[in-house]
Amino acid sequence: MIKYGVFISRPANNDIREIVNHIRLDKPKAATNFKKQILSKIKSLQYFPLRGKKVTDKFYWGSENDYEVFLGEYLIVYRVIEKTVSVNRVLHGRMETKDISLL
Repeated sequence: MIKYGVFISRPANNDIREIVNHIRLDKPKAATNFKKQILSKIKSLQYFPLRGKKVTDKFYWGSENDYEVFLGEYLIVYRVIEKTVSVNRVLHGRMETKDISLL
């Protein structure tokens, strides 16, 4: 089984931190649980990263190497190049995405 390197970009790290902080306001234990789940889902991309759905033109990010997977209502957007997975954003699924930078 091929193992890909997985990297989380600064914007994706910021997204995760903001989501966790928001959840923590009302539910501290849920925030900790969410962080563990999202990091586990991201780590799982090291095996079978192409299982995600190809990002459609709704994002305007312009790479045919962009994929998305969901964890509940949250969207993990990542790019696969050779043997590397770069997680670029972690967004709420209902968020308007056309004006969000991938990098």
